Amino acid sequence: MNSKEVVVAAASNVDCIKTENKVSKSFLNGAAVYAGYASSVNNKTKIISCVGEEDGNDEMIEKAKKYRSEKTPEFNIIKIKGGKSFRQFFGEKDGSLEVIDKDYGNYNDWDPDVEEFETDVLLLGTGNPIFQKAVLDSCKHAEHILLDSKLIHFQKRADKVDELLKRVDTFFGTKEEVEQLLKNCKLPITMTSSLFEKYPNLEVIVEKNAGKGGRVFLSDGTFYTYQPEIPKKELCSDGAGDVFAGTYASLLAKGENIKEIIEKSAQSAALSVSLFGINKAKKGLEIDNSYRIIVKEGRWKNRDGRESKDTNRSN
Repeated sequence: MNSKEVVVAAASNVDCIKTENKVSKSFLNGAAVYAGYASSVNNKTKIISCVGEEDGNDEMIEKAKKYRSEKTPEFNIIKIKGGKSFRQFFGEKDGSLEVIDKDYGNYNDWDPDVEEFETDVLLLGTGNPIFQKAVLDSCKHAEHILLDSKLIHFQKRADKVDELLKRVDTFFGTKEEVEQLLKNCKLPITMTSSLFEKYPNLEVIVEKNAGKGGRVFLSDGTFYTYQPEIPKKELCSDGAGDVFAGTYASLLAKGENIKEIIEKSAQSAALSVSLFGINKAKKGLEIDNSYRIIVKEGRWKNRDGRESKDTNRSN
């Protein structure tokens, strides 16, 4: 199978480790880095992302580019004039590293200049509607558009949800995010099929839960559940969903079948929770076939077209 190009357009953030109320280390990270490196294991991948103008960002970007000696994605970083980067602060709790504080920065008042990209698969991992529009305009010939977003910026603008989802093939989200999407679309929180009915172009809905498993619904009435056979020791689950989405995008571009895509994406995500931060990109994203994922196939729609009672409820 011939690989095709993947573009990952997502936010970058500065992750910081706090020890005794002091920041001991800071590095570039976020959805763009996690998903971009996960995709580049299998495909030629380009990252489009943005950071603020703070001192030290150039050095962080250069370090992120060098974390792999091969299969490194191409970075296309937009520095937002007057912008302030999103920052996450991690602290240790019960042997794991968890986000203890966030500074959302300021990406609102900017007009991004994004060059035009020729790509086969676009993974859109940002909730910022201005950045979304710029990227979609720049990747207008993409065969597949995948959305992996927390919907933060959609909560007050249901019209933006409609506008975006009319162009999307695949939606990734947690159960809560799918529920929020259904609310914003003014649909009852009922069967996932409501989304397929409202957006005929939508082909796949992925409900993911970090590295612990989830469900995948196809518009043809098929659904899959996936779960690691043995839970991986968790150091940090942050970014596991981005790893899943990046692997999924790259395998879709290679033309693999949906069951293989789910299994391999779940392997990458499950392995990533045992690592922290940029180490997920450095050594934790290769697909490990020895790590078994249980994938079960079912039907959320009966053969005669009637919906099943409860197998695809988003809640």
